Amino acid sequence: MAQFEIGDFVLYAEIQNLITGQRKEAHASRLKFYADSSLDVTEDLMLHVAQNSEGYVVDSLLKARYNQQEKRHEIKVSWRGLDVIEDSWEPADILLQDVPVAVKAFFREHGKQAPVRALRKALHIN
Repeated sequence: MAQFEIGDFVLYAEIQNLITGQRKEAHASRLKFYADSSLDVTEDLMLHVAQNSEGYVVDSLLKARYNQQEKRHEIKVSWRGLDVIEDSWEPADILLQDVPVAVKAFFREHGKQAPVRALRKALHIN
């Protein structure tokens, strides 16, 4: 089980289908509100939900490409708790700012691929 400190945000959780018993990770955006008269919905709880309803965690970086239409290098991202169909191409320079450790690990793992070499050169990373 992960250990968190003040300031960390959990945007995904393990959920269980009560009918099948199947367990999987799901992003917070996939969770549905539960209504129950015994549920104490405080103003603090509503504020917390409102402030933390956005944001995604990178699960892995999959591959690189140059997007001719946008004129930029991109990396395909797999998002934690989301389905494969929701993997998305994100601007490489933004990912380098947001998740530099993951991008550098991606470079180490995939550095022999031509699109990754071109991306490193474009970002001036040795």
